[in-house]
Amino acid sequence: MLVAELNRLAQSPAATRKSIDTIIEALAKELDRIGSDMTGHVQTNFADLSALLDSVKGVGKTTISTLICEVPELGKLSRRKIGALIGVAPVNRDSGQMRGKRTIFGGRSSVRQVLYMAALSASEVMLSTANALQDRLEAPS
Repeated sequence: MLVAELNRLAQSPAATRKSIDTIIEALAKELDRIGSDMTGHVQTNFADLSALLDSVKGVGKTTISTLICEVPELGKLSRRKIGALIGVAPVNRDSGQMRGKRTIFGGRSSVRQVLYMAALSASEVMLSTANALQDRLEAPS
């Protein structure tokens, strides 16, 4: 809704901008309140799991909240079963003699999208760390 109101603001006549600004302000305030409530709930009820997930590079508040909310099986199933449940485990497309391409699909797409962004963020951190290490190794002693 917030994005929709921001888009409307860009195209609205001057007479309605004050009203749209009020709505945007209320939506932003509500989003902040919900975010702080959710963070408090996660810290209160899932402190151990949250701390464990937070120790991973690239994993932030959004990833932690999504994993805790949408994958309650975390810690109860094996990594292979969790991977299949989320939809990141390759699935065979075989039938008889035909060997199809292994692809990932199905599962919980919202979790898969959040994990992709976390992996992208972690790869940026790891790349900068690797570049710094390479520069140190190549520097004359």
